[in-house]
Amino acid sequence: MILGLGAGCAVAQGIEAQDLARERRLAEEIVDAILDGEPMYLDASGHRFLAIYTEPESQPPRGGAIVLHGRGFHPDWDQVAAPLRTALPEHGWSTLSLQMPVLGKTAKYYDYVPILPASFGRIRAGIDYLRQQGHDTVVVIAHSCSVHMTMAPMPMPA
Repeated sequence: MILGLGAGCAVAQGIEAQDLARERRLAEEIVDAILDGEPMYLDASGHRFLAIYTEPESQPPRGGAIVLHGRGFHPDWDQVAAPLRTALPEHGWSTLSLQMPVLGKTAKYYDYVPILPASFGRIRAGIDYLRQQGHDTVVVIAHSCSVHMTMAPMPMPA
C-alpha cells in the first residue's frame, strides 16, 4: 500500500513541476503547420495534451508505433519525431506522436528526473488510443529523455 501511495505522490509532483505554459505554446505553434497526420488531444490524469495520429498507407496495418520526441521538444520535432511519424506509415505502421512533459528551455537531463512519472499517463493514453484503433501490436520509439520516461518503473493499470 505504501508503494501505491508513493507512486501517486510522484505522479502528482511530476504534473505540478512540468512547464504546462510552454507545452501549450509549443502546441499552438505547430498544430497549424502539421501537413501529414491529424493533430488531436488525449487526456492523462485530467491533463489534455497534443498527439499526432497518422494512418498507414497500406492495409491491413502492421501495427501502431508511439513516437516520443527528445527533451524539451514536441511531437512534430523535425530532427527525429516528424521523420519517423511520417515515414513509418509508408511501411504499413500507424503512428501516434505524443507531446511529452517539458521544462524550460535551459533545463538539463537531471532537471527532468522528478517529472519522469508525469509521462506515464501519456504513454498509457497513447497505448489505449492505438488499441482502440484496432492495433494488437504497439511499439514505442523514444529518443533522448523520452527513453528514460518510457523505461522508468511505471505503475501497472488496475
